[in-house]
Amino acid sequence: QAMVLSIGRWLGAKNEAAVLPLSIVHCNILLYAGTFWMCQPVMPFLSKELGADVLTFGYLQTAFSFVQLVGGPVIGRLCDVKGAKVALQISVVGSVLSYLLLGASSTVTLLFLSRLPTLVMHAMQAAQAFVTDLSVPETRAASLGRLSLSYGIGMIVGAPLGGFLSRSLGYSAVATVGGLILACMAPINWACLTNTRVASSNEGKDSKGL
Repeated sequence: QAMVLSIGRWLGAKNEAAVLPLSIVHCNILLYAGTFWMCQPVMPFLSKELGADVLTFGYLQTAFSFVQLVGGPVIGRLCDVKGAKVALQISVVGSVLSYLLLGASSTVTLLFLSRLPTLVMHAMQAAQAFVTDLSVPETRAASLGRLSLSYGIGMIVGAPLGGFLSRSLGYSAVATVGGLILACMAPINWACLTNTRVASSNEGKDSKGL
């Protein structure tokens, strides 16, 4: 009990019931960042292995950036309409699908196709919605900062892990492993998280904002 309260205070949970979902959200971001940065070091080498030149790799990165740009507002709207749980789950599933397609890519065309699911690869937005709803208002900024800390830890661990796995298993296998790791969060999210953003929106439905 004391440990739960300590974790809750560190996460900025507004009550004891919020400790578990906030902990799960942090795990999502840790693995989301870790698997993303696992794949980043191997992307240039995998592209080259499949016959892409420097210019083609540039187009690949541009495609990723464009799809992300389009998808950001989509996930934001999804958080408001369907709730943070649905948005987070879609982001996780989209990321997993992207990694599995990347791992299965045998041509440059498939590499580009693997970028399409990144349209919904915005787990950080959904996680921030969760933290906003489940944290104490007075310490909400600190709670959001600690969410970024979880992302940073995933980044630090993921990049060297991706390099290590690429030497042991090959470039394509890194993406497949990343997809399988992140996929573990999907059933946990579905079973343990609730749509807090929808609940909060319903409570304040008389406030139309600007």
